[in-house]
Amino acid sequence: MKYIYILFSATPYRTGSFIRHMLNNRYNHVALSFDEDLSDMYTFSRHHANTPFFGGFVRESFCRYEWKGDFSDIKVCRLAISDKKYDILKKYVQKMLGESEKYVYNYYSAAVTPLHQRIRIRNAYTCVEFVGDLLGLAGFQNIEFGGFHSLQNLEKKCNPYMIFEGSSNAYPAANVWTGDDFQTKMPVSTGLAATAVAFGRLTKYGVQDAYSFVSDKLRALI
Repeated sequence: MKYIYILFSATPYRTGSFIRHMLNNRYNHVALSFDEDLSDMYTFSRHHANTPFFGGFVRESFCRYEWKGDFSDIKVCRLAISDKKYDILKKYVQKMLGESEKYVYNYYSAAVTPLHQRIRIRNAYTCVEFVGDLLGLAGFQNIEFGGFHSLQNLEKKCNPYMIFEGSSNAYPAANVWTGDDFQTKMPVSTGLAATAVAFGRLTKYGVQDAYSFVSDKLRALI
């Protein structure tokens, strides 16, 4: 038996505050780690603090939970899974790390989250979709891989396994890893170009997936 760690956070940024208001929830973000000290956390989020719409698959550190002296409220849950499921999840994440440049944040799906809908686009996730799918892959609490996941539902199912709730700077084993470039400002022109490329890639993936879906349906009718 091994453990994975799910971290819910109330990020100290305007976008996080907006999301919490829309969801009427204490937390707005979620990440997954294989280590109790949360030395490596994985999720989908923006790459830099000053590029709110340039996002994708990221390795997250605790530096994301502090901004201008404000620390995030967090909740950490420890979930027990089989060695086999643990290895499956780790290999899944390691594969994504090796191809991280092709993954983008699924802003289209995020836009319909209040409607309890998910727009499935390959290589694109929100933070909740990513963690929810991994929990589904692990067979946790009958969570469906590829289905719609709400932050509130994931939090509710993880609550019985909570090991910490409080300020991020008070987490007993809070990691100080500084390899996360989140607080490094990206030049405005570079950030705008990267954002345009990311939205273009997301739209391209979506159109290609829709075309494949329609084509398959038409072939089935012939």
